[in-house]
Amino acid sequence: MTTVAAEGLGPVEDLAFARVLLDSVKAGRRGATLRMYRPAPTLAFGARDRFLPGFATAIEAARDHGFTPALRSLGGRVAAYHPGSLVIDHIEPSDSFITNTNARFTGFGEDYVEVLRGLGIDARLGEIPGEYCPGEHSVNVAGRIKAIGTAQRVVSG
Repeated sequence: MTTVAAEGLGPVEDLAFARVLLDSVKAGRRGATLRMYRPAPTLAFGARDRFLPGFATAIEAARDHGFTPALRSLGGRVAAYHPGSLVIDHIEPSDSFITNTNARFTGFGEDYVEVLRGLGIDARLGEIPGEYCPGEHSVNVAGRIKAIGTAQRVVSG
């Protein structure tokens, strides 16, 4: 796996670079890639978010609070990033991109839990009541605080 170590590039540029990496892996120009970075304050909207009522108001509120609104081609709903966040883009080709979705979510979640436990954190896999963007593959701390939300954008490659 290739690692890409870079400072955050800027809100729009970070999202665009994630797409470049995905397209490069999909086209076979690079193998599995892992990129981690600390983002600038960004409110990253998913493509479907722009059709929701209140989208323009959300963009204005983001700017009012020091976040750059941006539209991302990868991911689902809106996500807020800030310098206290760590964004992990794990991209790898797969022949079984249509199947094995649950296994991928579980595997990555278990990997994150293992790493955090190795750091002495009481990490657990599973949804906690009231979490944003709930999911059974969320990683939490002590069953109280959501630490990691996972998402997939799967393409052939």
